[in-house]
Amino acid sequence: MSRVVITEPSASATPVTIELPDRPADHIAALLEAWGAQGLSVADRRSAMRLEAGSLPDALIYYVVLSEFVNRWVDVTVNRVPVDFERVYEESRTLPDAGRPADVPQWAQAGGDDPGHMPHVVVETAEDPAPETVSMIRYAYRVRMVPPPVRTKAAFVTFARVAGIRCGRQRRLPFLSTGREPEPHDKKGDDQGIDLERLRLQVIPHRKDGPPQTYDVVPPRRDRPQYRKLSEANAEPATSVLTRLGCSQDEESGEWTCPRAGRRPGHPRKPSVRVEKNRARCRTCDAAPLTSAGLVAATLDVTPDEAASLILEPGRTAIRPDPAHRRPELVAPPIWARWSPRMCRRAGPTGSTA
Repeated sequence: MSRVVITEPSASATPVTIELPDRPADHIAALLEAWGAQGLSVADRRSAMRLEAGSLPDALIYYVVLSEFVNRWVDVTVNRVPVDFERVYEESRTLPDAGRPADVPQWAQAGGDDPGHMPHVVVETAEDPAPETVSMIRYAYRVRMVPPPVRTKAAFVTFARVAGIRCGRQRRLPFLSTGREPEPHDKKGDDQGIDLERLRLQVIPHRKDGPPQTYDVVPPRRDRPQYRKLSEANAEPATSVLTRLGCSQDEESGEWTCPRAGRRPGHPRKPSVRVEKNRARCRTCDAAPLTSAGLVAATLDVTPDEAASLILEPGRTAIRPDPAHRRPELVAPPIWARWSPRMCRRAGPTGSTA
């Protein structure tokens, strides 16, 4: 009988042992039922634990279910002897192969006796497989794995080897086979043993099960003064904000110099900021266009609320840590920029109201 030992449970100071029944009709339901019977919740899957493997094939199936439930490879022991599963798995992922076969087989078998109706490779547990063997396991569309029938530790090493070789951008677990299944006629493999990859995917939804949510969703407030201030700051012309940050515009291209040019040694000194729809974007610094408040916040290392205050309240200063680069200041706009249209008409072309 296999068992899970949680060595550091979240709600107890003593280890918790979960007994797993042999030959259940549903290994997922059996593990979850035994898990809940010990008073454990989904959150306890983050605790440190190990699997004490029992007889095959249940031990391998339970290991797949448990590892996917806790979302990591867990420690496993066989007769109190640890199996270095994760090391073998990670090393197998980087084993060299002989290249992708010109004719990729639909099915292949790893381990056991040669079935005669599909490509067959031998998986040695004591040494790395040959590149041709790695290619067959890695590129075959479906692989059924036949572990050693009695040696439980060797079976886990074989599984780690095959699963690691087949792992690319994501896990691709093999079929757990006896080697006596009939010749497959399609990729589904309903009669080719236990599809460990399908089993793994069936476990994923159970990681998200938790207590029902009882809180009420409160709609956000839209009338906060901070929101109004930010909206007014973003309405300020981006060109005016750039001017206040000490930037200048190139007459030919219409682009502006970047106020953050001093931060990066490779930043071009020529104009690199384009203003469109009152948003500014530097080709070097920004992944997306910035609002006026966003530009000030990114340049002066302040929050958007502080940036809005700096834009709308001339003479206001912000306390900021000293950076390792030169940072510009947001100066007050020219006096004429704060005049109303009526005052501008009275001033005339000389700027004097007299």
